[in-house]
Amino acid sequence: MSKEWSLGDILCISWTGLSWCVLFPLALRELRRYWQQRYDTFIQGRFPGLTIPILITLLFLNIKVFVAAKIISMVRISLELTCMVTVEFLLLLRCWHIYSKYQYLKFEANRLWLTEYTDVETPPFFIEKYDFVGNVGVTIRITTVVIILISSISITLDVFVGLFYARLVLLITTGVSGSILLLSMRKISQMRDLIYIREELFLGVLCMIVATVIYGLLFILHNFVREMNSLNLFFVTALPSLPYYGLFFVSSWWVLYQQRLMSQTIMVLPNVRDPRQSKDNIITIDTFSVSKNQVISTSTNSKNGKRMSRIELAINAISPSHSANKTVNGSASNNFLKLSFRPHEINFTSNIGMFDVLKDTDAFKAFMEHLLKFCFFLGAI
Repeated sequence: MSKEWSLGDILCISWTGLSWCVLFPLALRELRRYWQQRYDTFIQGRFPGLTIPILITLLFLNIKVFVAAKIISMVRISLELTCMVTVEFLLLLRCWHIYSKYQYLKFEANRLWLTEYTDVETPPFFIEKYDFVGNVGVTIRITTVVIILISSISITLDVFVGLFYARLVLLITTGVSGSILLLSMRKISQMRDLIYIREELFLGVLCMIVATVIYGLLFILHNFVREMNSLNLFFVTALPSLPYYGLFFVSSWWVLYQQRLMSQTIMVLPNVRDPRQSKDNIITIDTFSVSKNQVISTSTNSKNGKRMSRIELAINAISPSHSANKTVNGSASNNFLKLSFRPHEINFTSNIGMFDVLKDTDAFKAFMEHLLKFCFFLGAI
């Protein structure tokens, strides 16, 4: 008499079919699309050389969707924890390079253009040693050595002490590296010029937090549940893969979607009537950039005769509901995470515009921060 299928058996088979027939092929397709766009200017600011290894690691992790017995699932947990440590370290490395490159470019711009930055002032350590700490080839080698060291410690504990302590070390490592990753994301989120990277990191960290919680629960399940029935095997198989698929599609499909929004930025041409025109002021738009993402100089004659000049960056919106050139006078726009942009415009009193920007330290600092964001995410520098 054949054995009746339980709910766990049905869920395991359904998840296996979904993984191999839908999610895995779709993930391969997105990886291929991301690889083809790795030289695109929008992708370059995200360090694709560090993003692609993360995506490949996640694919390697999600290939193992079959769990036939408890001993296999126990080995798989250790393997997945090692992969999770690798992913977190790669994310940390990517955060470091994004942060250090931006700070280095900002420091160099201030040093070259602002008189208050003199050679007497001592730059931060990572700026002095940027040729070393900002070298992706060097940092990836250091990270590889650290990962191998942690894996060796885990294997040694597994052989000479016990599997419990080996997985405990991996769990502690994932917790510590995940906490540092959260702090890094918070630090980058305070740098409002890194808004595009901020959203991707925010969603990625949410996925990693979910994965950490799931592995903690599975750690308890493996050590305190004596019999691994089919329903438990389903949770062991499916749950760890879900946050990884989420992280994968955030780092590939979501980024490519933002790239498509960037490519659809509205062109603002000279001598075109601006919708902000009214009876009380006359707005003249003069573009001095030929790309779709333009820097715009706007001159306004107000009702009282006072002349105002505004330097504005025409950057893409985070969601299609926002105009590509939308600005809020003196305030900030919000994205779907309710996090504030930097204002897209700089208001200052002037008759000539850019020449007075160069004379005014505060105006130039603000303009330089916008210019750094503009160039950094378009891969111009």
